[in-house]
Amino acid sequence: GEGHGSMCPEAMCADGQAVEVRWEESSSWGRILAPGQTWGAEDEDLLLRSAARRQGTLRLRAGELLAALGSSYRELGFSGFGAYVRERLSRSAGWARDSKVVAIRARERMVLREAFVRGRLSWSALELLLRHTSSEPAELGAEMGDEAGARERRDLELLRRTEGMSVRA
Repeated sequence: GEGHGSMCPEAMCADGQAVEVRWEESSSWGRILAPGQTWGAEDEDLLLRSAARRQGTLRLRAGELLAALGSSYRELGFSGFGAYVRERLSRSAGWARDSKVVAIRARERMVLREAFVRGRLSWSALELLLRHTSSEPAELGAEMGDEAGARERRDLELLRRTEGMSVRA
């Protein structure tokens, strides 16, 4: 694929050179800032949200891989899960456990997982929704034998109700 542009607006600002920045991996466009042009708060916010989105997607994938790994870290010579995660991922065992739990729960709640992957939910929102909402299908749908459809409809309604919520003042 194509190379990725710089993600460091400070480098452009410090030396005054034009830098192309790509903030959507699938995008073929970038943003070029002319020498002397400054970044606004919205530009910085867009870059930070994009970086957080990519980081969250990588965390979800790490959780999926950790779930698949199971206890095979012992076969690799590690005494425990925490030791494996600290050495291989430079993360804490708690971070890894939380990532694994979210990945496993998200597998059962594909509507929420897809909303996260597409950027409609942040990692924090995904984690909260998975932790504090039931994965059980709605009673009416379950009675009618459509558990998966009932769960999907309930999660779509949950997304609709939470859309646009923010902690901003």
